[in-house]
Amino acid sequence: MLGAFAVGKTSLVQQFTTSTFAPKYHTTVGVEVGKREMSVEGQDIDLLIWDIQGEDANQEISSGYLRGTAGIIFVADGTRKETLDTVTTISRRVQESIGPIPSVLLINKYDMSEEWEVDDVAIKQLNAQGWSTQKTSAKTGIGVDAAFEVLARDIVER
Repeated sequence: MLGAFAVGKTSLVQQFTTSTFAPKYHTTVGVEVGKREMSVEGQDIDLLIWDIQGEDANQEISSGYLRGTAGIIFVADGTRKETLDTVTTISRRVQESIGPIPSVLLINKYDMSEEWEVDDVAIKQLNAQGWSTQKTSAKTGIGVDAAFEVLARDIVER
């Protein structure tokens, strides 16, 4: 899980692994690991999900966290368009560090869609650039399982 601070990475992992949402924000320091078993195309797999601390202008993600990565979920906050720029920057560094791997971009906080700064035009542009995008809400669970399933399927098919 990669993205800017406070986009909902930890909440998405929590929703995916335990079907819960904690409304109180807490900052991830370093990395937290979640796990969930699932079946993809008849194959049982264990997903180990590394929730890596957010990135901003003063804090870059260590490339050491990326070694051995099979896939990446990038997360942007639909209510803060600038978090898409952060994702783009992180994605570029990931490509330089470990090369192309399966990934999906989650535009999170869909439960607050009336406050979104990321519109459908921006999402269509991202898709045209090759991004696989999903609208999600860590709070309600909308799109969360489907997003992880898309990534897991891409990893298995690779």
